[in-house]
Amino acid sequence: MEITRDMIEKKAYELYLARGRVDGADVNDWLEAERLLRAEVPRDPKPTRTPASSTKRVSANKTTRRR
Repeated sequence: MEITRDMIEKKAYELYLARGRVDGADVNDWLEAERLLRAEVPRDPKPTRTPASSTKRVSANKTTRRR
């Protein structure tokens, strides 16, 4: 999920309201809103690796000889 500007704006406003509508901390509210939203977004799971026994290996050092 992508975090949008609107999502940050809404969360920052919620923080502003929670602080009692005290002005002067808009940048802090914005940064905190971003941090909170990023913490909520699940990270992409690590890609699963195929077991070595089922993969086909090709040697990078293999050369082709011409006769």
